[in-house]
Amino acid sequence: AVRAGPSFSGYVGVRVKFRVLTEGPALVGVVFNYADAANFYRFTLADASAGACRALVRRHAGQFTPVASTGVPAVPALAVGAWY
Repeated sequence: AVRAGPSFSGYVGVRVKFRVLTEGPALVGVVFNYADAANFYRFTLADASAGACRALVRRHAGQFTPVASTGVPAVPALAVGAWY
C-alpha cells in the first residue's frame, strides 16, 4: 500500500489500475486512501444480482457518504474465483 500523507492534494490526473479476485458472487471492491477503519474511500463493482452498479463512497469519521455511482452494469455477472 502507498499513502502520500494527510497534506497530499495532487489527485488530478492520477490513474490507478488494480485487479481483484472474487471470493463470492455479486460484489468486488477496493479500499484506498485508508487512514483508519473510520476514514477511507471504497470503490465497488456489483453485478446484476447485487444491483448492477459501480460506486465510490467516502467513509469519514465512521459515516459513509456517496461520492459517485452509476447503474450501468460493468459486467453481467461476476464469477467466483475470477480476476477483474
